[in-house]
Amino acid sequence: MNTEEKIWSFLKGQGLSDAGVAGLMGNLYAESGLRSNNLQNSYEGKLGMADAEYTELVDHGSYTNFGNDRAGYGLAQWTYPTRKAALLAYAKAAGKSIGDLEMQLSFLMQELSTGYKSLLALLKTAVTVQEASDEVLLQFERPADQSAAVKSKRASYGQKYFDKYAQKGVQKLKIIEAILTK
Repeated sequence: MNTEEKIWSFLKGQGLSDAGVAGLMGNLYAESGLRSNNLQNSYEGKLGMADAEYTELVDHGSYTNFGNDRAGYGLAQWTYPTRKAALLAYAKAAGKSIGDLEMQLSFLMQELSTGYKSLLALLKTAVTVQEASDEVLLQFERPADQSAAVKSKRASYGQKYFDKYAQKGVQKLKIIEAILTK
């Protein structure tokens, strides 16, 4: 199973609608390219390290400014000091690398279920990718640029995931229905 499929599967397993998963994934793609060890590109030069080295140094405790360096990190490009500190604590408690995909997905769900309850509820009931994507952008990611162009771009990323994965579920249901009605 590739990274996209793992993320889709995990989020579907958390009760998100197809449109909700797609809207969230489109935003995660815009933030990190769905790479869980992604260090914000503009900080690679500032910090003098790339994704793998940064991850390793934080994991081993050699780099201790993770929470306060303001560099976006991971699937959601966590940036804010308290959120990054919580991500690090979550990873340590789980005995995982800060770059571990499954750990970040679990942390993401913990954040949604504690600090973003209304957004999580919307992601479970969303019927359009655009609606889900816009709400993730405005409530959860909150980048500096929240323009119509950015909304459109992120929703288009999400729509690609919807078209690729949601249809598989629909096709499976049709096959099952056909078998049951024979």
